[in-house]
Amino acid sequence: MFTAARHRKHCGRAQFARLVSAMLGLLLILPIAKAAEHAHGIHGIHGMVLFSDGQRLFASHMPLYQHPHDYQVALQLSSPENPALIARLAETPLLTIAPEAFDLRRLEPAHPTALQQFQAAVYLGHFERGGERWFAARFTVEKTWLFAPLQLDGVERFYRVGEPPVFFVIAKIHQRPDQDRIYRIEWPSAPSLPAYWTPPLPFPLPKPIYLESEDLR
Repeated sequence: MFTAARHRKHCGRAQFARLVSAMLGLLLILPIAKAAEHAHGIHGIHGMVLFSDGQRLFASHMPLYQHPHDYQVALQLSSPENPALIARLAETPLLTIAPEAFDLRRLEPAHPTALQQFQAAVYLGHFERGGERWFAARFTVEKTWLFAPLQLDGVERFYRVGEPPVFFVIAKIHQRPDQDRIYRIEWPSAPSLPAYWTPPLPFPLPKPIYLESEDLR
């Protein structure tokens, strides 16, 4: 006979089975979600090119059209190796760094866990194209001069990095294909400068100190 007591016991077992099933499902979903997060590239190695005005050290993220590398970012960095890096930049046409993996969005100053420091390998040349690993250093982010997602809207813009008398401008990537370009500007008598310009510019553009087109086809 199926009594009320048996019914309660049966229901209790059914509820327990559902609870165990839910917990097992959760344990299976968590690693899958974690893998999906990495598959979507939330974290990654975000290569950067180094440049200097002779006193300060800057880095510009080497962007791609694909997520999560589809941001233009420019930083002012410091490290115990700054003097050696700045001196080497005076004689080496290209220095790049390969930082430890992190979420690029943490370089936005308003991010709740904004990145203050990171470890990176320094390369003589392009870190992905045969560059020679020089050493590893720990960098402190002194200032984020530029943090902008790529906008392929056809609108030209030139972002300022640094202060006169020597500063840099980074050309906005605004179309596909395009070029990643950095220019060094010497303007000792410059007035108060905006964060960016749209053409026409109030100064002539020299030959870029950095130009990359292969990654932006």
